[in-house]
Amino acid sequence: MSVSLQYRMIEKMEHLSNLVFGRRDKITSERYFVTIATILAAIFSAILCCFHIINALNDTAVILAFGNAVLLFGLYIAARFYNYVLISKTIMTVTSLIILDFLWYEKFLSNGPILLLILLFSSLILLLWDGKALIVLLGLYFLNISVLFYIDYNADAALFEYPSSEKRSIDIFSSLVIYASLLIILLYVFKKDFLKQKTKAIESDKLKSAFLANMSHEIRTPMNGILGFSDLLKNPKISPEIQERYIEIIEKSGLRMLNIINDIIDISKIEAGLLNVELKECHLNEKIEYIYNLVKAEVEAKGLILRCPNLGNTEQIIFKTDCDKVSAVLMKLIRNAIKYSQTGTIEFGYTIKRKYMEFYVRDEGIGVGLEKQQAIFERFIQADIEDVQARQGAGLGLFITKSYVELLGGEIWMESEPNVGSKFIFTIPI
Repeated sequence: MSVSLQYRMIEKMEHLSNLVFGRRDKITSERYFVTIATILAAIFSAILCCFHIINALNDTAVILAFGNAVLLFGLYIAARFYNYVLISKTIMTVTSLIILDFLWYEKFLSNGPILLLILLFSSLILLLWDGKALIVLLGLYFLNISVLFYIDYNADAALFEYPSSEKRSIDIFSSLVIYASLLIILLYVFKKDFLKQKTKAIESDKLKSAFLANMSHEIRTPMNGILGFSDLLKNPKISPEIQERYIEIIEKSGLRMLNIINDIIDISKIEAGLLNVELKECHLNEKIEYIYNLVKAEVEAKGLILRCPNLGNTEQIIFKTDCDKVSAVLMKLIRNAIKYSQTGTIEFGYTIKRKYMEFYVRDEGIGVGLEKQQAIFERFIQADIEDVQARQGAGLGLFITKSYVELLGGEIWMESEPNVGSKFIFTIPI
């Protein structure tokens, strides 16, 4: 299997996982786990219902398993699509315990299979709850067990007896395996996510160290330019031409410093969740023309060609969004293309889709390998990419663009091939 095919399969699996459970990087851990717990519990309850039907157990067990599956699926929808996390896990916990209590008495008290499921139920409480709520629920759980055994001690007869010892064995086995499988999968998800977060934290710490080292160089370079050439300007004997060249270097160094500071401020706001969206009417063609005129000189100064197929479009395209952030994303992507292109054409523009605008920036630069295409959108990652030109940046630009696009409710991705070029595409909902 080729590497590209493997990556496509991984991307498809991640897309399916994001569709069913939600994007892990966009929702809280609690919501993520409750979503997984409810949908898996619904599936296993449905399987248990089928086992009860196959084994010809009484109708009560079948109805309870089916009703529980329907309820859990409803709780999955509430948690996944409406963020009713507390309500979902509360109803799931309470309802599950009530059903287990009922089945305890229905399935021959402590002599039935439900005893094992009630013991396993404590694991589910530990997975879903923490803090004071966990202490309260564990207290109620042990109180519940005491009440059940009090009933068992005083019960003369059970409401239901198994048709045969074989049926009882099958019921115990199927119920235990299905319920235990649910908890094993949930524990595996917890463990996997914990290890992933741990690895991510270690990598993030390393990248931050590399970023700080890179940033000190990035700040020191323009500062040396500003201070050095300011000192040279003190010489009264220099010609006006040389003086003008020194001033130009100081201006470029100051602009580079300003860009670094702006990136640091932006990423600080992103990390702190302080970025706000200001929805207003965006006159798209006017903004595209403004961006074109702004970057044209930068592109041509490097010997590149700038194209925009939408330039000169007389149709008024107006939609509500945060126009400044859309402009900032386009500017960062175009300047990124300038940075990584030595020859060829840089093209940017947009197309109107059904429910969103699709923007793109295409270049004929060095390109990015498939294995690094997701990584470059992470913060500080540029400091970790072994590329001479990558060292000239702070490694924040693409992370900021990704954050802006997602803040506006869109998506961003890239299509690239080494030594051929790259195309960055992002969508903004209309």
